[in-house]
Amino acid sequence: MRSAIAELQEKRAKKIDVTSEYVLRTIVETIERCKQAEPVVDKNGVHVFDVLESGELRPVYKFDARAVLKGAELLGKHLGLFVERREVTGKDGAPLFQETLSAGLRCLSDEELNDFHRLMMKITECEGRADDPHTVP
Repeated sequence: MRSAIAELQEKRAKKIDVTSEYVLRTIVETIERCKQAEPVVDKNGVHVFDVLESGELRPVYKFDARAVLKGAELLGKHLGLFVERREVTGKDGAPLFQETLSAGLRCLSDEELNDFHRLMMKITECEGRADDPHTVP
């Protein structure tokens, strides 16, 4: 199903001549245009000025910061600059392995638990960590 969707998307992109290069070039061009300061004009097309504390007039300019930041975000995602991390845990934040192991241990009889404990102790001894579980062999 996914391959069929990907194939249809590729055909559509070819049909309208959209490539990743085109998309990236458009993003960069849009960022550059949005970064340009434009003079602010009133409804009659007259430049708007700001009065400074000194009484001096200063022309007012604007630029589209949101569009610049959105374009930069899109480029950053494309370049892999932002890595989305998700923490995957078991119930109540416990590690998944611990939850699986605990569930498995609950299924064991007392005798099987004792056998498991003896086996774990034997492994610990073989690794040379019988006395100090913090020592690395």
